[in-house]
Amino acid sequence: MWSIYDTMILLTGILTAAIAVIPIRTIEPKTRVLAGVIGGAVIVLSVILGSLQSFVYPSIVFVAPVIPLLAAGAIAKSALDTQKHQDAAAQGHHQGTPQQGAAGYTMPKVNPPAAPNPLAAPNPLAAETVDPVVDVAAPVPGGDGGRDEAWSALFRSDTTAEHLAQIAGEHPEFASQIAAHPNAYPGLRAWAQSQTASGGAA
Repeated sequence: MWSIYDTMILLTGILTAAIAVIPIRTIEPKTRVLAGVIGGAVIVLSVILGSLQSFVYPSIVFVAPVIPLLAAGAIAKSALDTQKHQDAAAQGHHQGTPQQGAAGYTMPKVNPPAAPNPLAAPNPLAAETVDPVVDVAAPVPGGDGGRDEAWSALFRSDTTAEHLAQIAGEHPEFASQIAAHPNAYPGLRAWAQSQTASGGAA
């Protein structure tokens, strides 16, 4: 015959099984499965005991529903803490700032880009607009061989920024002529001005 004791056991089983469907994504699957199995078994037990003519229940049956409630609270709190750590770590990764992960791992800082090399050729798409230069080859001061060719290139409008940077590395004494070329980019001009100021230009 069904009694208040059977009702308390049934309620315990329902509360235990409910842990399996708590809507927190960080609850482990094995915890959900275990809660579902135990809760289902207790529900079946309550039905079996309720069908008996007589059964002596211990008084602890009245506090049995409190057990799954306490377990559900502890599981939910632990899962929410884990979820909070994971969200903080993911946010720190997207923003490029150091954040503590769930396991105490510190996300590395993103280092700023290195300062540009003034002799490195720039992006051709970022080249500034300048006036064309007249294709006139001036005589090179004390020139010979490759030095003559480099000097002549400084007076041709088709000399690229990469070629200018190469000439700058090989013939820093041509700094003033390199800076005057329309294809010279800002970093190269700044280098040439420093060379001119120190008296190293031709």
